[in-house]
Amino acid sequence: MTLLPPPADNVILPRPPRLRVWPSYVAVISLIVGILAAQIGIVLLAGIFLAIRGVPAREIQNTLTDLASAPAYLAVVVMVNIGFELCAALLPAMLSPVPLPRRLSLRRPRISFVALSLAALGVTCYAVAYDCFASLLALHSDTLESFSSSLDSGGPISLAVILFAVCLGAPIAEELFFRGYLQTRLAARHGPVLGILITAFFFGLIHMDPVQSPFAFGFGIYLGIIAYRSRSIFPTIFAHAFSNTCAVLLSLFLPLPHNALLLTALMILLASAALLLLLPTLLLTPRD
Repeated sequence: MTLLPPPADNVILPRPPRLRVWPSYVAVISLIVGILAAQIGIVLLAGIFLAIRGVPAREIQNTLTDLASAPAYLAVVVMVNIGFELCAALLPAMLSPVPLPRRLSLRRPRISFVALSLAALGVTCYAVAYDCFASLLALHSDTLESFSSSLDSGGPISLAVILFAVCLGAPIAEELFFRGYLQTRLAARHGPVLGILITAFFFGLIHMDPVQSPFAFGFGIYLGIIAYRSRSIFPTIFAHAFSNTCAVLLSLFLPLPHNALLLTALMILLASAALLLLLPTLLLTPRD
């Protein structure tokens, strides 16, 4: 008697293994802790150095208070943050069995140049609009005030380092880690909506500023949608760098007039809303 194989309908296929996301959460938490520890360590080292030189305790306290707005301190902090973000993205990605370009979404984007330009313009409009309304509400950001002070009083070397870090280094490092390493895995495990939102939350959290963190959360959602739809972080690196560069140029050469902030913010918000409505159509290309 010959035993026949069971019908195909009764064959139970094994489920594919679920993607592990705990390394991604460990990486982002380690990044936040590392950046905090580095900033505290820089301040402690400065205090120890002043104490060794015999500076009185009261003067040390005043010096450390002024350190936050010192151009050299800001340059060092920004470069340290970039280094941590690059390590947090590249080291785990190189240990992953997935090829590095795929793991970090370093692929040719599936969007047109027009859509890429609109994306850059949209995030820039959003950034300026948020800054306008923050000014109208008298919300003061220690981070932005320190940055503006450093731009005004910094020497050529520290100013060059700050401009390079803010306009190019930070966009590359932040997009590699957040939209490349973190969001790619979270969206694959939790779905695109939750993956983008969780990534944007951590992106806002790492800015560690009560005014800038909500802005970074919305900024992260915008960039997250672009990265997910284009299947690449190259558009978000470009948009991020364009937005940061425009913010620096506006701060240096074209500060917004206080008597026109409301009108300016309203017009920019309307422009951003129009771009947000247009972008989904431009980015609605098949992902597979």
